[in-house]
Amino acid sequence: MTDMMDFDIEIQNRSGRHRLSRRRLSQAAGKILRKLGWKKAGLSLFLVEDRKIQKLNRCYLRHNRPTDVMAFSQLEGKRLTSGPSGTPIFLGDIVISLESAKAQAVRYGHSFFYELSFLLCHGILHLMGESDATPKAALGMERCQKKILEQIGIRRWPYKKPKRSS
Repeated sequence: MTDMMDFDIEIQNRSGRHRLSRRRLSQAAGKILRKLGWKKAGLSLFLVEDRKIQKLNRCYLRHNRPTDVMAFSQLEGKRLTSGPSGTPIFLGDIVISLESAKAQAVRYGHSFFYELSFLLCHGILHLMGESDATPKAALGMERCQKKILEQIGIRRWPYKKPKRSS
């Protein structure tokens, strides 16, 4: 069995408004990578607010609006299934808007962690060359994400509103 140390996951929370467990997110990334057949790999994850991801979206994709996740592959244009045995490979950078992730968790009725894991899985698939450019491809990618998360034990628990103190 591959040890989590074989995955170099760098996480930077650049949002001052959302606290989360980097360790838990790093473990989720490692499990996703392992499920996708990787033995050794690395990636960077940047957690930002809508304003920052909107700037990136405008600059790189010419969309002047926030988005939930963006991926910047180091191996652009190559479709990957797994890295060469024993050779660690840096896949690229993933940027997730914590603001959008939080809103989507509430909208879809599941936990914030599930939404972050879902977006992380989406980003990893993009780093590997998967596309969601057409409605059919997007649906296939979404199904794949849900299946991967289920298989690694990240369940879509219902969202519970925090209790208000009196």
